[in-house]
Amino acid sequence: MENQQKLYVPETWTQPECELMVQLCRYHAQVLYSARNGFDFEKRFAEVKLPPDGVVPNGAMLLDGHLRAYQSASGTLITCGFAVQSEVHSDECKLLTSSAQFELSKEPNLPLTNFSHLGQAFLAVFRVYRQNGRLGHPATLKRILELFLAAGFTEKRLGYLEWSTKALDLAYPRRMTDWPIPRDGLLWITDTFDAYIDEAKENWSRA
Repeated sequence: MENQQKLYVPETWTQPECELMVQLCRYHAQVLYSARNGFDFEKRFAEVKLPPDGVVPNGAMLLDGHLRAYQSASGTLITCGFAVQSEVHSDECKLLTSSAQFELSKEPNLPLTNFSHLGQAFLAVFRVYRQNGRLGHPATLKRILELFLAAGFTEKRLGYLEWSTKALDLAYPRRMTDWPIPRDGLLWITDTFDAYIDEAKENWSRA
């Protein structure tokens, strides 16, 4: 009973973690919005033109494309109250506010859970990229990478930026003896962050 009670505890986030979650939600909205053109196989919606500033408008329809990582990203938006699922078992959701207006309190009113909402949102960044090469707006991605350090997902060791135990435990819960991070693993190597920002700039400008 004691172990069961520990599994169902509402998440309480620090201010940097709360800010990170907001940025992750903005990022996921951008990725799902940009993916709509490529995954709207039935052509139900007009093709979207990506906003240069990355702000996804209120009421925008976002598609998850039936990919598990996309479903995780859209699930994060729904859980945080920024979007609603269009229909039961639908592969689309609708933003309830523009992504520029996303806000969370320090102790968001999230449902009881046996996994980390923040962790799922964190991992969705890498899973979406690994599965389909999608990146969000470069400014949002840059801010997320900065917040990783403030929220404890990265740390400075011997003058270098490295993944923290917190991040590794989320990504590789059964592989904590592997060090450094396996190059075929889920997380990006920290010294490649700038390359992903450059890639995001190129991709967003072409879309």
